[in-house]
Amino acid sequence: MCGFAGYLTFSNRYDSSVITSMANVLEKRGPDDSGVELFNEAGFQLALGHRRLSIIDISTLGHQPMNYKHWWIAYNGEVYNFDNIKTELSNLGHVFKSSSDTEVILHAFDEWGIDAIHKFIGMFAFVIYNQKNQELTLVRDRVGVKPLYVYQDDNTLMFASELKSFLEYPEFNKSINHDAAYQFFKYGFIHAPNTIYKNATKLNPGSYLTYNIKTRDIRQKSYWNILDFYKKPTLQVSYEDAKSHIKQLMQDAFKLRMVSDVPVGVFLSGGYDSALVTGVLQSEMQSKLKTFTIGFDNKAYDESAYAERVADHLGTEQHTFICSDEEALDIIPKLASYYDEPFADPSVVPTMLLSEKTREKVTVSLSADGGDELFFGYNRYSKIHRYYGRLKKLSVLGFALGLMSKFKKKNTIKKPLYAHNVFKKNSIQQFLDSVLQKYKDSYLKTVVLKGRPIKTNFDKSYTGVFKFKKLLAIDATTYMPDDILVKVDRATMAYSLEGREPLLDHRIIEYAAQLPFEYLYDTGTKSKKHILKGICHDYIPKAIMDRKKVGFTPPLAEWLRKDLKAFVIKTLDAKELEKHGFLNINKFQSELDRFLKGDNRYYDLVWNALVFQLWYKKWIENE
Repeated sequence: MCGFAGYLTFSNRYDSSVITSMANVLEKRGPDDSGVELFNEAGFQLALGHRRLSIIDISTLGHQPMNYKHWWIAYNGEVYNFDNIKTELSNLGHVFKSSSDTEVILHAFDEWGIDAIHKFIGMFAFVIYNQKNQELTLVRDRVGVKPLYVYQDDNTLMFASELKSFLEYPEFNKSINHDAAYQFFKYGFIHAPNTIYKNATKLNPGSYLTYNIKTRDIRQKSYWNILDFYKKPTLQVSYEDAKSHIKQLMQDAFKLRMVSDVPVGVFLSGGYDSALVTGVLQSEMQSKLKTFTIGFDNKAYDESAYAERVADHLGTEQHTFICSDEEALDIIPKLASYYDEPFADPSVVPTMLLSEKTREKVTVSLSADGGDELFFGYNRYSKIHRYYGRLKKLSVLGFALGLMSKFKKKNTIKKPLYAHNVFKKNSIQQFLDSVLQKYKDSYLKTVVLKGRPIKTNFDKSYTGVFKFKKLLAIDATTYMPDDILVKVDRATMAYSLEGREPLLDHRIIEYAAQLPFEYLYDTGTKSKKHILKGICHDYIPKAIMDRKKVGFTPPLAEWLRKDLKAFVIKTLDAKELEKHGFLNINKFQSELDRFLKGDNRYYDLVWNALVFQLWYKKWIENE
């Protein structure tokens, strides 16, 4: 795991200090080595900078930016099957100097060009410079595990693993994208391709961008799209055969993600996803797998005992860390240093603490993200399935509309799940949107003064996708890459810990997308993640695993009202809010007062405003 940055400029020439600064702000992503390259050509200057966390081939032969013939690369991530690709290339006459996957990528591009990416199994974001053709290629992995940001104006193209690198460039324009800021207050994160800055975007997962420096022609293309697999015919396969095949895919995918020249562990929450990853891996190992769990002093939020039961059954080397309120509270004022655009997922607090503690023992840790999005695991999915079915069955539509109208009057802040017409083309998208948005637009517009609602994947057409699989497809292209994977990437990288996502192997995703829906959700027993649980029970008895699903969320509302109350009031003071003018101060202060007195309807508003304000002070005011 690493970090990289670079720029292409047609109007200025800088010495190496600029690209060095752009790379060095990513030091936590790569504390082991650094490197820069400057290309001063007729009419332009190109700079590449890199920070390295040594995982595969920890020798100096893995130094980046790396060169082979007329190819240069700066790279973040892992191509887990690089040994197989290396063998194929060796048979074609390629000779290698190192044992790193970086060198394999360079040789693969020399042999197959952009088509090489279809051979890669892994998580990756990289820039390739073809010095012969004067062409840049930016590539992001299929599901967006690794971040890649792009900035463009009339005379500059920049790219980086994190937005903070752009702020080190002398001519960066950090004008705020008001629509993206509004979107943050609505959802708690910003959907790709938007970012908090006007001229900066996220490269979409499964995409690559090519820039011809001679012609200044820029093209972006999708090379992999999960929707293609959701639109395929449902597999005609028995449950047992499907279970066996997924199990085989998982065994291979998980084993590949153990490849490392440094110690590896697993995040273990005690839930089905992480228990499954742990169970599969431990069954294939002679030694004890290192597993890591975070718990809370507050027993109402502490699930560490469940993880310890799983670890005890599987025989792992378990490490449990109990997070005190003081430790958690210490993280919150620092969040903006690690999340360089507004990001309000509250589970970031325990994720960062778990990453910090895990890094004391290992350099790589496997997580289990993606299980809910791929196998119908979130409670919101079954809730939507239930309400959709009820409304659809109502023979008298007038009764349903009356119920909706009555319910609406009681909720002026967030759109109720009932308030949808199930006969509309985009009804499923609207159901999911109403669950994920923190507040409906009619209310949010009275509080947030700048920006407007903008289109997201909720507005796209999903023709050809089974209605309840649309829930999975939408989350897999929005919530997962723009929230879940951002959270884990920044939290792990804050402590120079490489996080790997074994359930997000694209082969598992492609197969799961084509499964019969009843293998994902057993409508008879109301069992979510039906087939995934079946596989898990091959390793861990159902009696150990069966319990109510609980999110990875700390008692944040309680902290904001008590221990952090003075900090909240000071940070959200009217004079501070006036500096950017995003919020209707009188309205917001009124809602803040209601929250502090116990009204949880305004919790998300207060938390999002606090996160936004901390970000603004750190990155706009430079405090």
